[in-house]
Amino acid sequence: YEILSVTGVQTCALPIFFALARKPQSGSSPHYQTHSDNMAAAGGFDIVQFEQIILALMSPDNNMRNQAEEALRQAKQSPETLLPAYVQLLRTNQDPQVRSMCAVLLRKAVMQGGTTESGEATSSLARLSAQAKQVVKSELLACIVSETERHIRKKICDAVGQLGVNVLTENIADWPELMPFMLEATRSGNPSMHEAALIIFSALSEFIAEKLKAHHSTLLDVFRLSLQTEQQMPVRNAALKALASFLLAVELKAERQPFQELVPSMLQTIADALVANEEQECRDALEVFVEIAESQPTFLKKHVQGCVTGFINIASNVGLEHATRHLALEFQIGRASCRER
Repeated sequence: YEILSVTGVQTCALPIFFALARKPQSGSSPHYQTHSDNMAAAGGFDIVQFEQIILALMSPDNNMRNQAEEALRQAKQSPETLLPAYVQLLRTNQDPQVRSMCAVLLRKAVMQGGTTESGEATSSLARLSAQAKQVVKSELLACIVSETERHIRKKICDAVGQLGVNVLTENIADWPELMPFMLEATRSGNPSMHEAALIIFSALSEFIAEKLKAHHSTLLDVFRLSLQTEQQMPVRNAALKALASFLLAVELKAERQPFQELVPSMLQTIADALVANEEQECRDALEVFVEIAESQPTFLKKHVQGCVTGFINIASNVGLEHATRHLALEFQIGRASCRER
């Protein structure tokens, strides 16, 4: 078959794509092993050629990209092999673009779907065997540990969070390794792992708020530790985002009240970011305050004076970027609007 070049990479054309995307023969079921074995090939995919499909999805050539999209559409009919193939490339591939694309595609694949008219599940996750699902769960956690690129690790965490929402909602005991993994990561002393855990906490905030009320004190300890001044700024901002997501998901004011003690640490994160001239980190933190002020204004009531004074100083500081000053002003406007309501 014809071989086409995509940005210097040899990529197989449509006939081979379709061959790769064929479903396993009737009556056969793929055998799943650890990442050291060729999981995808064992299920019917040639992992090297499957990599070419992923590369072609990013091709500037429309024809090549369309062929790859069609091949992937057919491959989705066989999630039993497709999802482990994504995970294997995440674990083993040396090209950051390939790993990044696989993380995004995997997150989409595990998103909760609906059913067909005949009542058949449409999501890839719902059609996975228990064995294949366990492989995906365990290998994804290993991907977080092994990934060296922060932006890809964050995408993997997004996929883990989405998978966690769907798996744990169906059965709270169906991923017993996840919560211990997250807690251990926050206590590991490794900033990359700490940030990763908080990103997953943020994705799971609604589930935690509703299903794990008995463990809210443990979550308070996690946020308290994560917002300490000795933590790196990405960790502190990840904690702020996870906290905001959690507060939005908690229905009862009494359940939010214990977390009010964190507000001074939240404000200190903004102050430290400004001192370090890290305005993007400052803006990330300010966005959290804007969100809380609009959705849960009473949460800040005990510390409102500190918030108002600090944000007025930011809004009036002409030495700061316009976007930073605007967010501080947006907080004041949002707070005023809530008081009027």
